[in-house]
Amino acid sequence: MELSGDALREIVKTAADGAGTDAAYQYRFDPDTLFTGVMAAPILTVTNPSQTDGSGTRTIYVLMPIGPDPDDITTAAGGLAIVASDPRWLVSPYLTADPPYLALSGPALKGLASISFEFQNLLVSSSRGTASFLIRELVGSGSATKTIVKDAASLAIESFYASPVTVTKGAQTTLTWVVSGGSYVVLQPGSIRRNIIGSGVFTDSVKMDVDVPSQSYLLQLYTDDRQFVQQVTVAFVGSVLAQLNSNVTGRIGTKDEAALTWSAQYTDTDPSLITPIDTTIVDKSGTKTIVPGNYLTGNSSSVAVSLTADGFNGPRTSTVTFDFENVGIRWFRYTDMSKTTTTYDVVNAAPGSPRVSGTIGNWTLTTYGPGAGQEPLRAYLGGPQLQVQVLTATPNPAKPGDVVTVTYATGNALSAALGVGIDQPTSPVPLDTDSQTGSTTIQAPAASTTLVLIVRGRAASDVSSQLDLTVNQAVS
Repeated sequence: MELSGDALREIVKTAADGAGTDAAYQYRFDPDTLFTGVMAAPILTVTNPSQTDGSGTRTIYVLMPIGPDPDDITTAAGGLAIVASDPRWLVSPYLTADPPYLALSGPALKGLASISFEFQNLLVSSSRGTASFLIRELVGSGSATKTIVKDAASLAIESFYASPVTVTKGAQTTLTWVVSGGSYVVLQPGSIRRNIIGSGVFTDSVKMDVDVPSQSYLLQLYTDDRQFVQQVTVAFVGSVLAQLNSNVTGRIGTKDEAALTWSAQYTDTDPSLITPIDTTIVDKSGTKTIVPGNYLTGNSSSVAVSLTADGFNGPRTSTVTFDFENVGIRWFRYTDMSKTTTTYDVVNAAPGSPRVSGTIGNWTLTTYGPGAGQEPLRAYLGGPQLQVQVLTATPNPAKPGDVVTVTYATGNALSAALGVGIDQPTSPVPLDTDSQTGSTTIQAPAASTTLVLIVRGRAASDVSSQLDLTVNQAVS
């Protein structure tokens, strides 16, 4: 039965005047002292003190002291639930009325019998005071006033945290709490109860699984009379991370080494280091020195090495790409004018290159490597192709300022030019196109250098051959 505004005001006035009839039932709050600022679940017990059984239905109105005043039990009733010990009793909350109240209706109590109503999730306001609950019985209009004292809280969760905060899925985090007051804590999920030992500040911890991306943990610190404070902390399943780095910057030679450094976090299993020729299971962090050029095939100009790790939000892959200097034939020629022994020098060749094939007087050098294009690079000794067959310097080694005689033999060339130093200007040099031989002189520079002979034919691209000239400093 809902009360009118006039009826509510009359109950309040009667209590203030101390008038009215004594209640037929007895009322008691347990506990009747609550800590400020905590969650509590006080129980209102209603008892029939008579030995005579009651009959019919009874309705009890309880005015709730809700508001901002120090003597209000709570500032707001959001989340408050009142549960009767006897399901035959109906609890009807009218918490938006002025003043707020409850209507408790059910069968009359038998002689000396009791019923209890638990006020669950009651957040006690933070100010000290005494909260008065005005009670009016519909039958007989008896009244009573019961109080709950709000005292300064000695119940506190000083800290509650997870460490580590982020873990691999299925791994554990350690939950640690520091509390004061209370008799025990309850940890959720799992309803884990841990008793408080001793008095004063108490620290405890427990390991918990982290099975979902964001796992919340609730810690409730209880007194023996069911008052509690609570705090939440969170642990996370980390998204798998993979990071692969190298010490290489820019282009490298095919025989150069590279240092790899890697790390993987929040992985379900050890990561994999993947090259073009193999896959290796590695530790979650480590280093390794490799020769990236060993993974080249054909005329590829780059090689990729990857680290792959699997886990939550995975897999994740980190890749390092190595770019190479172009392949080049520095020389392919005979060692001297006898033209019996061949020599060659190839830079940045792919694995398995270069190769020399043919027969005496008609040799072909073939090499694959970065930047060669669709076909391998080739150089010839013999046959109709343009070529440098011999290139010598005398003396070699030389001293700065020495006159050095450069002698050369070519094949199918129409002209020749000589440069002192790579990428330096060249000057025409004598070439007998009938004998395909020539010679010239230069003055040895102050330091060692490379001589570059370039020949030109009728319908072919220029062909070059390099010769390293060692220059020894004069001893004073």
